[in-house]
Amino acid sequence: METLNLRPGDTAADVGCGDGFYTIPLARFLGPSGKVYAEDISDSELIKLKEHLAKEGLHNVEIIKGAVDDPKLPAGQLDAALIVNAYHEMTEHDVMLRHTLEALKPGGTFVLMEGIWESREAQSRDEQTKHHQLASRLARAEVESAGFEIVGLRDPFIERPPDEDGKSRWWILAARKPVR
Repeated sequence: METLNLRPGDTAADVGCGDGFYTIPLARFLGPSGKVYAEDISDSELIKLKEHLAKEGLHNVEIIKGAVDDPKLPAGQLDAALIVNAYHEMTEHDVMLRHTLEALKPGGTFVLMEGIWESREAQSRDEQTKHHQLASRLARAEVESAGFEIVGLRDPFIERPPDEDGKSRWWILAARKPVR
C-alpha cells in the first residue's frame, strides 16, 4: 500500500488480479468511498474473485474481463495501478503498459512486481517468461519506453533462500504517469 501512495477513497486497479489476492486488501484499504478495478482475462479466476468479494461483503470492486492487449480500464481515472506476478504472462505487454498509463491520472502511481531466479538473469525475455519470470532490467526498460517515469526500483525486494534450483528474488518497480 505504501508503494502505491494510496489513501482511503482513492481509485486503483489490480491488473491481472487473478482470484483477488491483492484486490481484496486494496478494497478494504480504500474503503466504501474508494474503488478497485479488478482486471483479468481468465473467466475462472474472475468467478473465484466474485465469490471472494461476496464472502467478504466488499462492494467497491468493479470486475473487468480484459483482453490480451487491453485491460479495458477507464481513461484518466486511476490514482494507482498494480501488476503483481502477471506481467511476465502478458504477450502484448507493451500495449498493456500503454493502456495502463492512459488509465492513470497525471502523477498516478504504477507498481510492478515480479520474480527472477539468478540463474535466468542473463537469459532472453522469451526464455525468462517461458519459466514465469522476468528480470527487473528488462521490465524497467519496457516501463520507461511506455512513457512512465521510474520513481524507484527495489531489487531485491524479497530474497528467497537457495534451493535445488538456486537463489531467487522478487523485485518491485515503482513508476508514475508524468505530469505534463
